[in-house]
Amino acid sequence: MQVTDLQGAKLYVPYEKLEKNTITEVKYRLLDSIISFIGGALSLPGNDLKALCNTLDRVSDIRPVYPTGLKTSLEMAGFLNAYILRSADWGDTYRRNEGIFGHPSDQVAAILALCDNTKVSGKKVIELTHLAYQLFALLGEYMPGLRQPWDYTSALSLNIPVLSGICFNDSPEKIQNALNLSASGGAVLHQVRTNEVTNLKSGASAYAIARGFWCHRISGAITAPGGMFEGEDGWYKTIAPLEGELIGPGRDITYTPVEVKTFPCFHVGQASVECASSLHQKLKGDIDNINQIIIHVSEVYSKRIIRTNQHRYPESQPDADHHLKYCVATSLQYGALTPLHYNSKYLQDNKTRRIIDIIEIKVLTNNELTELGRQDDACILQIFMDNGSLVQDSRTKAKGSFFGLDTEKRLIQLREIIEKKQQMLEEISGINLAPVSKLVSELENHSGCNLLDKIQESFLENIY
Repeated sequence: MQVTDLQGAKLYVPYEKLEKNTITEVKYRLLDSIISFIGGALSLPGNDLKALCNTLDRVSDIRPVYPTGLKTSLEMAGFLNAYILRSADWGDTYRRNEGIFGHPSDQVAAILALCDNTKVSGKKVIELTHLAYQLFALLGEYMPGLRQPWDYTSALSLNIPVLSGICFNDSPEKIQNALNLSASGGAVLHQVRTNEVTNLKSGASAYAIARGFWCHRISGAITAPGGMFEGEDGWYKTIAPLEGELIGPGRDITYTPVEVKTFPCFHVGQASVECASSLHQKLKGDIDNINQIIIHVSEVYSKRIIRTNQHRYPESQPDADHHLKYCVATSLQYGALTPLHYNSKYLQDNKTRRIIDIIEIKVLTNNELTELGRQDDACILQIFMDNGSLVQDSRTKAKGSFFGLDTEKRLIQLREIIEKKQQMLEEISGINLAPVSKLVSELENHSGCNLLDKIQESFLENIY
C-alpha cells in the first residue's frame, strides 16, 4: 500500500462516511481556531501588521483572512494566517503524554488559505480539518520517540503538502513527491522554537506552512529523492508499525488528547488562571485591598511554571503568554484573559503591575499534595486581604483537558469552553461572532469562500 493511500488507511475520510459526532467535533475545532485567529488579529500592533503585509509577495491569487482587501500567493496567505493564528497562542494543544506537544489548530491556518478557491466546498473544509487532526495525532504518537528532534513545525512540514494534495485532488504520486520534497533538503524543520532561544511560535508555524505550500507547488515540476520513505529514518520505518502501512488512530483517539485552551497562556498555567478568573467576582471593587497572593503549584509542573530569566513585567505578547504572574494578575483584575490583554495598554497597566509585585509562587511537593488530598496536577491560589481575611480557590487540570471523557461528554465540555472564549472576546472587542459561528455550524451547505467571506465581514462590520 502507498503511504498516500490515506483513504485506504482510514485517515482521509470523505464527508459522507464521517460519524455525526465527528462532524460536530470538527466544526467545534474549526470554530475554536477561527475565534483564536480573530483574537490574534485584533491583538497585533497595527504598525507591525502593516510592515508584515508590505513584505508579502503580492501575487494576486489568494486572500489571507486578515487584513481584508489583501491578495497574495497561497504560500504567503498561509504564512500570514499562521502568523496571526499562532501569535495568540489561544488554539488547542496536543498533550497525549508528557513530552508530546504541539498545536493541531495551526493547520487550520493553512486550510483557511485553501478556502479561497471556488472548488473548495464546505464539506471539503470539514474533511481537511479532520484529516489534519488525524495526521497530527498519528505523528504525535509515533515520531517523537523515534526521530529527534521533533516538534509541531516538523508535523506541519509533512502535513501541509498532504492537505494541499487532497484539497486539489492530486494523484497519490504527486502527493508522495510533494512529501519527498518537504522531507528533503532540510525543509522539514527541527525544533524551530527551542525553549528559551526564541519564543516566536507564530513565525515558526508560519514558515513551516509556507514551506509546505511551496513544496506542493513545485512538486509538479521537480522530482525529489525517495528519502522520505526509505533509509533509516524513512516514513515507513518511523511511523508505520505494520510493514509500511499507516494506521488510522480512530475517531476517539484522534481528539481525546487535544486540550482546548480556555485562556491564551501556556498549558501549565491554565489552572491558575481559571482560579483567578473565578475569584474575580468575589474581589470586584476590592482589588486594591489585596496584601499578598500565593500561587501554589505542583512539583510536577513547577519546572515549566517557574522561569527565573523572565522580566519582572512582560514587555510583549510572547513574553506575556508564558508569564504566569501577569496572566493571573490580569485575570484577577478583569475576570478574563484574551489575546487583546497582551497589548501595550494592558501590559503597562499600573494596577496589574502592582498585583504582579505581590505574587509569590510556591511549589507543593507530592507529599504535601497527598496530605491536602490534592492530585499531582493541582493548583491552589490564595489571596490575603489587608483586613487579614483569606480568599482562595483550587483547580486541577484545566477544564479543556479531555482525558477519560467519552465523545458525548467531550462535545458538551468543548462547546462550553468555546462559548466562554467567544463571550470573552466579544465583550472586550465589541466584535459580533454569532454570524461566523452560525455559518460554521451549517458549513456543509456553504463553500470555503463563503466561510472566508463571513469571517472578513465580522472585521469590516465591527472594526472599520
